[in-house]
Amino acid sequence: MACSYGVVYPLWSFADDRGAALERIIDETGIDHVSIPLVGGIVDEFRVEPSGGPHYFFSSGGWHYEFDRKRYESLALKPRAADWLGKRRVLADFLEFAAKKRVSTAFALDVRLGIWTRSEPVRPPQRNFLDEPVEGKGPCQLHADMLDLTQGVLTELAAFGPKFLTVAPWPIDETDGLTYYRMSQVAPIVTHGLAACFCSSCRALAARADRSLDLSVTIEMLRDELSRFARGERTATDRSDVIAKNLAEYQRLRVEAYQSICTAMHQRCAPTQTRVAVEEIGSAVATARLCGSDVPDLEIHEYEGEDAETTLRALQFVGARGWAFSIHVGNGTPGEAAPLVSFVSRLAEFSPVSIDFVDVDCAPRRVVGWIKQAMRFARRSESL
Repeated sequence: MACSYGVVYPLWSFADDRGAALERIIDETGIDHVSIPLVGGIVDEFRVEPSGGPHYFFSSGGWHYEFDRKRYESLALKPRAADWLGKRRVLADFLEFAAKKRVSTAFALDVRLGIWTRSEPVRPPQRNFLDEPVEGKGPCQLHADMLDLTQGVLTELAAFGPKFLTVAPWPIDETDGLTYYRMSQVAPIVTHGLAACFCSSCRALAARADRSLDLSVTIEMLRDELSRFARGERTATDRSDVIAKNLAEYQRLRVEAYQSICTAMHQRCAPTQTRVAVEEIGSAVATARLCGSDVPDLEIHEYEGEDAETTLRALQFVGARGWAFSIHVGNGTPGEAAPLVSFVSRLAEFSPVSIDFVDVDCAPRRVVGWIKQAMRFARRSESL
């Protein structure tokens, strides 16, 4: 199957000039599709040569399209409209525009960041073994309310018939640097326990999968270990081993449940293909499969010099066939077309399902010409 070439183009830039700049890009490059980020977190970007809008654009994030509110009336957790959107029906305008230009559409979404405002209490929060909300870790991706919202968004967007949907991965039991630093001041086994979410949904998923796992005992042991650490007492090795074994099993059960849920969600989107955005080559396939897809979409931020060579060698090493690639070509791009042209041609050798050019709305207009050249040479190499 031939590679599909496209650009990632946000609706806020499309709305600035009613698609005039995007139309020039389509006409000049001959791209196959346009991918639109529709749900996500904070947007903070600088556009070198904006078309109809300001150079600087900021949004607190959310839903960057006019979602159907009736779809979500019965849900406990509801979408929040992005602050720039107002009452405009920009997605409808874009879909009409894409149909006229005869380009396919694709959508990208990160529901976790879209619902996480950071200015309000997190809903639904992850909870530690002390039954306290952990605000700094964001919403619990396995909470029933979060899963209902995610399914609702996927169903709504799949109904538009996009070429593909790209979803952001949700790591299980990840801690950010600051939170982890604070937690690491306690005993290692307690730190291990603090990394896990013990909200009612997570515990219920694990209990349904393995009724023999007694989480109440593990939680009591963790609380006791925290008290012992506060008193300056050491943890017994055998006790620590038991807690670690139970925590590992608890995580395994939740990971398996999450994978099963995500796979079912993506199957309901058929025939629309779903992909998972990844940044690490070594874990790309595993991350995509954990999130219910067989197609990783690798974010690439450097396409010149040793960084580009390292990326290509790593892709060769893991046998990255049939992946999608998203190359950032924003305002930090080098001054000539050759590096991008060469890099894209070499990427094409991996038989990707698609190659997207990201941040085109932020880049100097000359970059559009580079994309045209890169596509022309890559397509030529594909036909050989």
